[in-house]
Amino acid sequence: MTKITVELSADGFRKAARAVERYRQRLKKNIERLVEAMCKEGEFYAINRLEHVDTGETLESIRGYRNGNKGVIMAGGNAIWIEFGTGVRKNSGNPPHPLASELGMSPWGTYGEGHGAQWDGWYYPGDDGKIHFSTGMEGNQFMYLTAQLLKERYPDMAKEIFND
Repeated sequence: MTKITVELSADGFRKAARAVERYRQRLKKNIERLVEAMCKEGEFYAINRLEHVDTGETLESIRGYRNGNKGVIMAGGNAIWIEFGTGVRKNSGNPPHPLASELGMSPWGTYGEGHGAQWDGWYYPGDDGKIHFSTGMEGNQFMYLTAQLLKERYPDMAKEIFND
């Protein structure tokens, strides 16, 4: 913890004001360093947690951005389908995605409760000219798990940066 001692004089208060300003600047820089470190760690984890890589579009889109004391980790491409899954198997990960019901998604897949036996999947024409069968894919939860990791790591990262 930073301690600023003040002499009870005009010069003492000016010195204290300068010390407070130096502390404020150091605090601002440390916050920016913490946000930058969290963005980097989150980007690294999300990239390495992503299991379903088809075209690489989603993998290449994962980026952490810092703007002052705010940071965000974004994923584009097919990230939403990878995060929550698709088709009959949508949100059927083990465990199901914790935010799915909060976001209005049913835990039973695209076709609704009880329709899995009726609708086992679908056929589609592939780029190879052949007909393929799919039941969809389980969600990967790579962004949710990245957020959970950062929540867990935040206190240690903050201690490390602010104790320098």
